Amino acid sequence: EDHSKLQELGKNDPNSTDIFEESLIDTYYPQRPEEMEEVCLYDFVKDYAKCRDNNSGQRKYRRFVKPCLPNHRLFDPNKENQREDYFYSMLLLFVPFRNEGTLLAEN
Repeated sequence: EDHSKLQELGKNDPNSTDIFEESLIDTYYPQRPEEMEEVCLYDFVKDYAKCRDNNSGQRKYRRFVKPCLPNHRLFDPNKENQREDYFYSMLLLFVPFRNEGTLLAEN
């Protein structure tokens, strides 16, 4: 699948910088099936793998037999210059979302 995407990109304008690759945070997690609505990003990475797209274009996921341990950057909330990144990463990992922009409130 990834190879065919690379071939398709190669057919496009070779000088183009307009390239988008599907990613976990931008594509797979926000577009998870409705029955996984309450699954946070951390559990999604820990427990599920994409297995295929069905005929309707919907992705299917399977549970790992043995959960994996997600690797993520660690921030120190006691350091002033890392505090905001720490709290944002906690929201991103442990609060279910469909649109990353909804994680932050105006107030």
